[in-house]
Amino acid sequence: MADEPDGQKEQAAQIGRRGALAALGALGSAAFAAYSACSSSSASHNGSGGAGGGTGGPSGGAGGPGIGGGPGGMQAGTGGTGGMTGSGGAASGGSAGATVGGGGGPGGVTSAGGEMGGKGGTASGGMAGTGGAGGGGSCHEIPEETAGPFPDTKGMIGDPAFQRSDIRGDRYGVGLALTLTIVDVAKGCAPIAGAQVSIWHCDADGIYSEYANAMNAGSEATTYLRGVQVTDGAGTVTFKTIYPGWYSPRATHIHVQVYNGTVLKKTTQIGFPDAISATIYTPTSLFTAFYTKGQNPTTNDADQVFGNVAGTGTDGGGHLYQIAAITGDPPNGYVATLPIGVTGYGAGGA
Repeated sequence: MADEPDGQKEQAAQIGRRGALAALGALGSAAFAAYSACSSSSASHNGSGGAGGGTGGPSGGAGGPGIGGGPGGMQAGTGGTGGMTGSGGAASGGSAGATVGGGGGPGGVTSAGGEMGGKGGTASGGMAGTGGAGGGGSCHEIPEETAGPFPDTKGMIGDPAFQRSDIRGDRYGVGLALTLTIVDVAKGCAPIAGAQVSIWHCDADGIYSEYANAMNAGSEATTYLRGVQVTDGAGTVTFKTIYPGWYSPRATHIHVQVYNGTVLKKTTQIGFPDAISATIYTPTSLFTAFYTKGQNPTTNDADQVFGNVAGTGTDGGGHLYQIAAITGDPPNGYVATLPIGVTGYGAGGA
């Protein structure tokens, strides 16, 4: 299968639009104001909330709520992650942070027939947590997919320069806070702590960093929109990035790899609802200066990786497990979440 764009040249309009990008640049930063307000990065801040409650019973009982944020500090802690549920159950969202301004935790991951995970609570002045992914079947492994024609060439795993949550670099676009939860399918989708998760995707023009060739008119010296994070006790990582652009013949997507130490355990791709992409790529929108190519003609169903249409896709129409749940809007940015189910994670780690 070829995951390759048509020949692309950096548009001459790229230079002419710098003024527009500068004027709109504040929107890219403002998209993460709420995200940053609910984050803490040093010992003087509160800790994150505890992990979610236990797995629901076979009869479908709901997982318990997450534990609240840590004690008082310069900033409030975030709420706990919602519990995971058994068949037919519904996950409870994490509780709000213990102090004013604490954010609610993300909702739990659901299993077969389950409802969408509940949203976390909101402390005074805080930010509500996002809902969990809706159950589309039993606890499942996300499909293995190609790394594409533009995988990392510089060795992100093991390079401290790529250990970063903010991967935007000098790229402009609609803000996106992407949270992935890595879970062990063999253990009832229990969260995996300590996994290394790398992601990469194209910029608003459909161009990847680290490459410069006829298919990708970029620069080999660049590293934008690539990064690695290590999962916390709840199995989650969050990347601060932009909503990807697109290139033919692909639907909008982000590449993901999961490592146990330095051993690769999963290579996959995640996509986004077609309606969200259509909103962002609308030619007459405020964000035309970012996404100059207009609408992506390839939908998820017709995509060669995600496709559900007969004769397309490589995973048998499994994109229900690869499309992120997303909330927000272009001016304020989006928050996207997705569970990444893997099997055999514990074998062969380094």
